[in-house]
Amino acid sequence: YVLAAGLVLLALVAPSQAATLDVGAGRTYSTIQAAVNAAQAGDAIVVYPGTYNEQVNLPNGFGGGATTPIIIRAALPARQPLSGGAWASAPADRSIINGGGVRSYGFYNNAQTALASAVRNVVIDGFYFQDQINSALYFIDDPDIWVRNNMFVGAGGTGDDDSAIETNYTACTGWLIQNNYFESTSTRQTSAIGMNSPGSIVEFNHIKIAGTGDRRAFYYHSGSNNSVIRHNFIEFTISTALAWRFRDHVGDSFTHNFVKVAAGVTPAIFVWHENVQNNLNEAHIISYNTSLVLGNAGDAGLFHLGFQNNITANYNIFVGPTSGNPIYAFDEGWTGQAAGSGTMDHTVIHRLTGVRDPVLTGYTATNTQVVDPQVNAATGCAAGVDNAVYGANLSVSSIPYRKCDGSLYPFASKFGLGTPPTSPTGVTVN
Repeated sequence: YVLAAGLVLLALVAPSQAATLDVGAGRTYSTIQAAVNAAQAGDAIVVYPGTYNEQVNLPNGFGGGATTPIIIRAALPARQPLSGGAWASAPADRSIINGGGVRSYGFYNNAQTALASAVRNVVIDGFYFQDQINSALYFIDDPDIWVRNNMFVGAGGTGDDDSAIETNYTACTGWLIQNNYFESTSTRQTSAIGMNSPGSIVEFNHIKIAGTGDRRAFYYHSGSNNSVIRHNFIEFTISTALAWRFRDHVGDSFTHNFVKVAAGVTPAIFVWHENVQNNLNEAHIISYNTSLVLGNAGDAGLFHLGFQNNITANYNIFVGPTSGNPIYAFDEGWTGQAAGSGTMDHTVIHRLTGVRDPVLTGYTATNTQVVDPQVNAATGCAAGVDNAVYGANLSVSSIPYRKCDGSLYPFASKFGLGTPPTSPTGVTVN
């Protein structure tokens, strides 16, 4: 009798097991929102192929623990995962979050609240976002969100602050944006990533600036201190007025990225700057990147520095256009924003006038290598210099992006999770 009572008591206090909440036609839940409303820490929401005409609100307090996140994932990820495995190689296998040109967001929480009630410890994995009129993902003061294996195609508005992914305010820290594909269109997605929050990592993404109009890869605001942008493929297939903008913050690391400007496209302004001179000690690291400009030069420089102090920009490769205006690897931000300081050491330049525009008097350029690095436009690797020393050392010919010798870079992770989950039973794999 005592043993039986003990077993009853144990059953009453035992913690509930994490659940899998299936979403789709004929599944337990017909909408993602219904599954979100039912989810608890440690649960996985699995969204089966189909088009979901939803704007999914992650309510205040939604999320899991530090090692028990809530995972919201497509049954088959839209982009091939870094660890391999099944993915939605055919459009019919995608789980599509459709804005339809009428819904503002895909997943969002736009309530600025105390940190205790923030959305946190969430994985958003493998969706295909399209036609949101503001942002596919929009969050305010919500930390520790891992966004991976998604595709964002025309998934944002055309306003200055409209991005496929938009974070706001300093509590939105600890984001990991990993192995996603972004593509702007003629009608949507001003920026791929808009960040107004510190401590994020953006890695192994493919950002394609396409369509028409002014489109950007990044817009990082004043709250974006200590951001890491690495191992990304950033390509421009259209002329745009502002390629990216990092403004009024400190401590970024922008390394091992391959930037390609297509033939017939005018390079835009790739800028780090203070909007007005505030004498910040930016101390950004802008090193080990490869920039291949196949189009005509429409500006005096490629990377622009406006009122930037203590910048480290070493071991970069810049290949300029075959025709156009004289062009430098580094130039002032906007006119009159030449003041600043930093080093530009061991820069490889080809078909450029020089490393720095003479107006950048506070910067020193040393050990410049004037040589054709023979950058392969398809892979990003260089045949004319040592990839282990100069440039991005990033081959983008397959996923995961690798070093040019075929070895892997380490991947960041969160919540104690390793490789992405395997596909659930019953999903057709192409």
